[in-house]
Amino acid sequence: MTAWPIVAALSFAAIVLLALCHIVQQFRQYRGLTLGSICVKEMLLPSVTVIVPARNERRNIGLCLRRLVEQIYPADKLQIIAVDDESRDGTIAEARAVATATGRIELIEAGPLPTGWTGKPHTCWLGAQAAKGEWLCFIDADTMAEPMLLQTAIAAAQRWSADMISLEPFQELSGVLDRLVMPLGFMVLAATQALGGVAVNGQFILIKAETYFGLRGHAAHPDAVCEDLALARAVHEAAGRIVVLDAEGLMRARMYRDAGALWEGLSKNLTEIYGGPGRTLLIAALVLLVGWGSVLLPLHAVLDVVRGGGLGALAELALTLPIALIVFAMQMALARHFRIPIRYGLLFPLSATAGAALALNAVRRKLLGRISWKGRVYST
Repeated sequence: MTAWPIVAALSFAAIVLLALCHIVQQFRQYRGLTLGSICVKEMLLPSVTVIVPARNERRNIGLCLRRLVEQIYPADKLQIIAVDDESRDGTIAEARAVATATGRIELIEAGPLPTGWTGKPHTCWLGAQAAKGEWLCFIDADTMAEPMLLQTAIAAAQRWSADMISLEPFQELSGVLDRLVMPLGFMVLAATQALGGVAVNGQFILIKAETYFGLRGHAAHPDAVCEDLALARAVHEAAGRIVVLDAEGLMRARMYRDAGALWEGLSKNLTEIYGGPGRTLLIAALVLLVGWGSVLLPLHAVLDVVRGGGLGALAELALTLPIALIVFAMQMALARHFRIPIRYGLLFPLSATAGAALALNAVRRKLLGRISWKGRVYST
C-alpha cells in the first residue's frame, strides 16, 4: 500500500477538524435576539426612519411594507420610506397601493442611476436624505418583519451601546439550487471569516443617523457591490461598535425566487464576501475536496480493507469514516435548521460542486470587471 491514502486521509481530517473548531468558536460569539428578550419603555424609544430600497420587487414589496406599518412602535416616531430604483415590473404601483391604503409610507422614485454609482447605494442614500429619525434602518424588500422587530432591535442597540446593528433573518429556501447552496454558504462563511471580523447582513441594518452621516453613509462608497460590507467597514474603521444578532424569530427573508436570480446574485457577491478572487478560489477548492472526499475517501478505505490492505487500510478507514460522518451530520443539521428535507444534507458533494461552480463564475466576472444584477451591468 502506498503512502498517499494515509496522507490524503490526514489532510482531509485536518481540514474538517480545523473548520469545525472555527465554526464552534464563531457560534459561541453569536448572540440571539428573541421576542421579549429585551424590554424598553415606550417613552425611551428614539425616532426611527425605515428605508426600503427596491428594484423589481413587485412580488415582495407589498407584504414588506405592510409588515412595517404594523410595527408596534409609536407612530409619531416611525417614518417609513420606500425608494424605487427604476423598477420595470410594477414595484412602484404595488408600493403606491400600500402607501395609499395606509397613509404611512413616503415614496421616492430614484430616477436614472448617476455615473459612478451602483443601484442599492444610490437608493439607500436617497432615502437617507429624506430621513428625519435619530436612527436609520435599511431593510430589504424581500424581508417580512414581525410586529416587535423594530422595538426589539432599537432596545438591543441601546443595551449594547451599538452604533450599528445587523440582524440575521430566517432564510426561506424553496428551490433545489438554493437548498443545495445556501446552507453550505452559511457554513463556509462561519468556517472562514475572521473571528471578530466585520460581517453584516444588508437585509437589516440599523445605524445611528449621526454615525451614518458623519461617515457620509453610502455616498462614501457609491460604486460598492456589497454596500453593507462597505458601510460596516467604515463604521469599524471609525471605532464604532457593530453588533450582529440572530433574529430568526423576528424576521424572515426569501433572497432568491428562482435559480437564475440565485446564480446572478451570488456570482455578484461571492468574491466580496470571501475576500477577493484568490481567496474565493482557495475556499472553493477546499470545499470541493471536502465534499467529494467525504464519499470517495471512506469508499477507498473500505475497498482497501476488503482487498486485504492490512493495518494501513484500517488506519485510513478509522481516519476518514468518522470525519465523513461528522461532515454529513453537520449538513443534515443545517437542513433541519432551514426546514428543508434532510436528504439535502446527504447531497453534500453536489452542494460543494454547485458552490464551486458559483465561485468560479464569480471570480470570472470579477476578473472581467463586469457584473450583472437585475437588468444592469456594472463595471468593477
